[in-house]
Amino acid sequence: MRFVALLLALAFTSVSLLPARAAEPVPQPLTTDSASAPCSVAQAYPSTTPSESPSAQPSASASPSPSPSPALTPLPFTHPGQGIPILVPPQPTPTPPAVTPPPPPTPTPVPTGSAGPVFLVHPSPLPPGASPTPVPTIPPAGASPVPAEVPTPAGPTPIPTLGPDQVAVIADRVTGTNAEHQPMDADGNVRVYYRDAILSGDHAHYDGDRTITLTGNPSLRNQRGDAVLNAQVITFDTVKGLATLTGGTGATTEGVEHGRLYYTGTRIEALRSGVTHIDQPSFTTCDVPKAGYHIAARSADLYPNDKLIARKAVLYLGLIPVAYIPVLVIGLARRPARFVNSSTPELGYTQTTGVFAKERLGFYRSDDWYGYYVLNYFQKLGMELGYVAFYRRADNRRSGSINFDDFNYNKLSGGQKRYNLAINDAENFSQRLRGNFAFTYNGNYGPFVYLPPSFSLNSSVSYAGIRGQENYTFSRYQSGSQQANTAYGFTDSRQLSAHVSEQINISQSSNRNELFTTGNTDVLHLNSLTHVTERGFDADINVDKTNQTFLAGIDKLPEITLRPHLRSFTRFPYSLNFVLGRYHEFPTNVETSKEEANLTLGPVYYRVFNNTDFNMGVNVRQDVYGTGDEKAQITQNMALSSTFGRHVTNSLSYNEINTNGNRFGPFQTLDVLGGNSSSAQDVLRVFNQSYYNLTLSTGTSFNHIAQPVSYQLTLRPFSVAYVQLGGSYDPSYSKFGPTNVQIATPFGHDSEIQIAANVFYGGVFGQRGIRNKAIYYRHIVGNCYEVQLSYREDLKEFDATINLLAFPSRAASFGINQNGPIIPQSFTYGG
Repeated sequence: MRFVALLLALAFTSVSLLPARAAEPVPQPLTTDSASAPCSVAQAYPSTTPSESPSAQPSASASPSPSPSPALTPLPFTHPGQGIPILVPPQPTPTPPAVTPPPPPTPTPVPTGSAGPVFLVHPSPLPPGASPTPVPTIPPAGASPVPAEVPTPAGPTPIPTLGPDQVAVIADRVTGTNAEHQPMDADGNVRVYYRDAILSGDHAHYDGDRTITLTGNPSLRNQRGDAVLNAQVITFDTVKGLATLTGGTGATTEGVEHGRLYYTGTRIEALRSGVTHIDQPSFTTCDVPKAGYHIAARSADLYPNDKLIARKAVLYLGLIPVAYIPVLVIGLARRPARFVNSSTPELGYTQTTGVFAKERLGFYRSDDWYGYYVLNYFQKLGMELGYVAFYRRADNRRSGSINFDDFNYNKLSGGQKRYNLAINDAENFSQRLRGNFAFTYNGNYGPFVYLPPSFSLNSSVSYAGIRGQENYTFSRYQSGSQQANTAYGFTDSRQLSAHVSEQINISQSSNRNELFTTGNTDVLHLNSLTHVTERGFDADINVDKTNQTFLAGIDKLPEITLRPHLRSFTRFPYSLNFVLGRYHEFPTNVETSKEEANLTLGPVYYRVFNNTDFNMGVNVRQDVYGTGDEKAQITQNMALSSTFGRHVTNSLSYNEINTNGNRFGPFQTLDVLGGNSSSAQDVLRVFNQSYYNLTLSTGTSFNHIAQPVSYQLTLRPFSVAYVQLGGSYDPSYSKFGPTNVQIATPFGHDSEIQIAANVFYGGVFGQRGIRNKAIYYRHIVGNCYEVQLSYREDLKEFDATINLLAFPSRAASFGINQNGPIIPQSFTYGG
């Protein structure tokens, strides 16, 4: 009996220790709530299966947890004699060795079969004390979560992956049926991911067909983060990839060099191509548009990193409209733009034209056809209308430009109507055959210049082969009925071998002049140049022959130039050059031969006394002619540069030329040598870093005539101020010449003034006082645009320009009488 009782007790104990049956999965509601922060795009594509959860899947890199301390566990074990339950301590469980479990196999992403958006929810926050998993699980919205008790099936499990044009919607709460053609709603931290665009808002509704509507502070931004759009409502077409913003505002830094480009519109459409279309736009680069400027237009198109095109634009300074621009193009690309920006009217006054107004209206049809119209009015002259266009074929086989101006100077006596036209065209017939053509007609040479109209036609066709190139040219010029010129040309260049190349040039021209009969000439010219290169020398063989009605010039039949490659055996560098030839000069009709030798020594450099550098060079030339004439020339150059301490330098140079023989013979146009001469120059410089710099320079020609002493003093009273005085003193008259004075200094907050003038002291110039005054002023308004004003007394002209700080290196500016940079290049200073 005791044995039977013992068996029953063991059986009962074994049954009580068996694990209980797993509970059936409890269906979960479709709505999932989470208060977590928005997840990134990477979290929208989980790398784990939906069945993996924090409670069921351990970390692949974490070490196993240590076993808990043994505790008293009630066991249903009956004492054989008394039959009452007792508590016995269990045997300690041996600790397994610390072995890192292998990571689960990575499932292969499988694109979802639905063409509609994929709805996902943000990961739920972890409960207190729970161990985090390596990758949070983001289950697809609308799917019931799998209980942790269900074991993970073996093998990879397909996970939702976006297709090429599919859309992902991630939110805190998602309601509805996540199936094709079924409506869905998403609330809380909604993010819609599509290609490189991200839409966000507080609520999103999908109609089950193709449209997602976002409300609650919706916005759109690109992945780079340099363009952001905000709106009241955003409607996104998942089929066309079109986002429509109602009551939108935006900002971008694409192509903007300073600040941002702000724009608003009643309706903004972000197309799949990346182009943004805006209805009733208003854009500016000012943080406070009403304090600066803004441009309102009927419509605008923003091409990322390319350009912004606004149509029927009106420029406002503050609240005042100042200009109308039919088409305004602003470049946003770092590369050179293929369009011309429009400008606002330029207003100004000059003594010649009186009050004038100029406007350039840009047009843009495509990158292959763009340009601008010119509309100018001059009070004392009249009107000027112009058209400038640039074109090219899409395959780059043709490109060119058209420039037409119509001058109607009806304010001049009798009235004048003149035209100017210029057409340039480049043709690429093939990879080796190209042509260039240009036509110019000039009927206007200036408001008070009266010359007959003229036209010119120039064309060239060139063929580039592997070892040679041919070029054919034609030109025609005619001025009224009084003068005409026609010319033809042919050039052939050949690489005959690795050491020999040849170029042949043949040209023919015909000149007709009705006023001067001596100008009626016909010229035929032939030139052949052969170049030979060897290891020990290189040489040129030149044949030049001219045949014309009135002979003039010189023929070379032939001329050979030889340049040996000599190795220097001394510390003095030297070179040799020999010329041999036969020449025929017209109209003197002198024909003879010539031998010429040139020897150049140096330059040679020496260091003297550790603070002085000395260099010198000599050139010797000897000519011998077949007529028995001889001539020679020696040229010497020397320079001495010294440094005294840390603030004084001095440079002394000397040049001397000595000539012997018949300097003007036997030819009148060839080998005419100058006479004997010598000169010296000295430059003394005293400086102290950038605080001051005084330069004194003078020279002499050793002719017993005192030479002027030039001076220039530059001062920097402080880092942003600049003063420069420059002029000369002539000992012959004991008078100072005019002194040029330039001053630049800050003039208030974000302002600067620069003054330039000439100070006269009388004497040989017969005048005293300050003359030729020029004043330059610049001021930055609201970190938005820069106002530049200038006045030039000598020209009696006032200039004003306004440059947008957002585009300092491009022509997105408007101004009054724009004539280039406001600060002369010789008057630029650094802070």
